[in-house]
Amino acid sequence: MTDPVIAKARHHRTLSGLSDATVYLMTEDGATWFVRKAAHDEPASARLRLQMDKQVEFADRVQGVVATPAVLNDGEIDGRFFFDMDYIQGTDGASFLRQASIPDLQAFARHLCGYLEAAAGLVADHTVDPFEVLSGRVEEVQARTGALDTELLAIVRAALEPAREIGPVPTTFCHGDLTLENMVIDRHGGVWLIDLLDSPLEHHWQDVAKLHQDLAGGWYLRRVAPIARSALDYVSGTVLRTTMAADARYRLVHRPLLVTSFVRILPYAREDEDRRMILDRIAHFASKPERTP
Repeated sequence: MTDPVIAKARHHRTLSGLSDATVYLMTEDGATWFVRKAAHDEPASARLRLQMDKQVEFADRVQGVVATPAVLNDGEIDGRFFFDMDYIQGTDGASFLRQASIPDLQAFARHLCGYLEAAAGLVADHTVDPFEVLSGRVEEVQARTGALDTELLAIVRAALEPAREIGPVPTTFCHGDLTLENMVIDRHGGVWLIDLLDSPLEHHWQDVAKLHQDLAGGWYLRRVAPIARSALDYVSGTVLRTTMAADARYRLVHRPLLVTSFVRILPYAREDEDRRMILDRIAHFASKPERTP
């Protein structure tokens, strides 16, 4: 049975189905291709509208060092919200890093650092307390899943404590899910960020830590082959040095954010292998903080 949101498509291909939405590559005229992101149901529509609004804001305020696909159209079919965007041809972040030359790596890291510096400058007029947000999210996931045993839960709680020293900070712009999978590098070396999400911690620090879910935690390995450690370390070191040069307090929150990034994935782990990998990463980073410059 054809999904009603693609009933007018002449050709289509399903790209993904995460975050309560399905993503299609489609054409209605047989010539012009675009991407349609559609909510699974009515309750998911409200969140998808917010994601579209965030993507439009990104295009207005952060374009230059990186880009995001332009939103072309939006609407509702059978109570399900959808929006259409440009189709960007290129390579995902992991595949790019696996074959990147040294100049490619340098340019890629500059793009990411440029984005983070721009996002840091887009400060809102309200604040958020990193410790309160992160500890609240850990307790919420634990109540929902019971996945952390007593010993590991105690280690995780202790790992969050350094974030308590920071106190409330102004929110900034934040991609919300800055992973290698959510990047497209075009043939000119331009970096496109896709699949922006709302985040419990709307701050560019969240993006730095989420990126390290791949760079340090290897989450990308579930789907693709390994990237050379030297390439991962170069991008990681460049991003961390830039972030801490702008605000040395990031050193206090990097480990809590990285641990919580993996905790947040637990409710969505469907395979035992994924679940074991997540718990391994949580134990590793909660017990032994990642080295930061």
